[in-house]
Order: sequence, then structure tokens, then C-alpha cells
Amino acid sequence: MEYSNEARVHHCSYAELSQTLDNHRYEYCHEGSLDLLTEPNHPLYTRIQTLQIASTIVLLAAGQDFLKEAGQILAGMDQSEVQVRLLEEDNEIMKADLAVLALEEGFVRSRPRESRE
Repeated sequence: MEYSNEARVHHCSYAELSQTLDNHRYEYCHEGSLDLLTEPNHPLYTRIQTLQIASTIVLLAAGQDFLKEAGQILAGMDQSEVQVRLLEEDNEIMKADLAVLALEEGFVRSRPRESRE
């Protein structure tokens, strides 16, 4: 698969963000992720990866929204492609992790309350 120069630039920007996250430079990674997500010609694969990385450094609700958007993009892609399936698996794992975090932090109840009718 041949990538355009623009796609390579976006991927390099994502790679830099990933490295800043690994180096615990969260504010820079947060700002860089949001900047990259505002790019109009962002390649889909890189956009999904950026949404996923951003979901790890924002508030819980925003992280869930980012993963939901990534899932919507993935749903419209060719499911026979290995890269799509891998990103989809990562997205599902990340959504499950956020659901556990929400439960642990008390943002959701473990069981719905019974209605009082």
C-alpha cells in the first residue's frame, strides 16, 4: 500500500503523540491530539488511533465519546482488512476498560435500581 506524503506527515504526528504519552507528557499529548483531530484531511487509520490515544488522557465521558466516534468510523470500513479488525479489537478493549473505570469510580451503578412504582 502506497501512502501519500500528507498521510505520512499525519502518521508521524501521531507517532510523536504516542511517544509523548509514553514519556508522561500528558498536557502536550492532549493538546497535540486535539490539534490533530481538527485536521480536515486526517487519514482514517490515523484519526482512529488519535481518538484512541486521546481517550486515555481526557475525562471519562470525553474518552467514551472519542472511542464511540472511532467505533463509528471503523463500522464503515472494510472488515476484511486486518488493520481494521485490529483497531476494532483495540477499541472494544479500551471501551471495556473505561466501563470498568466508570463502575469503579462510581459513575455508574453495578445494577440498575428497582423502580418504585
